[in-house]
Amino acid sequence: MSGEVTVPRLHYFPSRLPDETLHSRVSRLHTLSGNLDDRHTLQDLFGSHT
Repeated sequence: MSGEVTVPRLHYFPSRLPDETLHSRVSRLHTLSGNLDDRHTLQDLFGSHT
């Protein structure tokens, strides 16, 4: 079917710490995932690096 959207699946997303922002959680995910480039983390999260 054309126009079908695929949703990326994360195997892990860090639990929220007290007073933590979404930016901080994504930053921790990037560090814990071992991705060397932030584009890879964005690809994991959103299916696109842009």
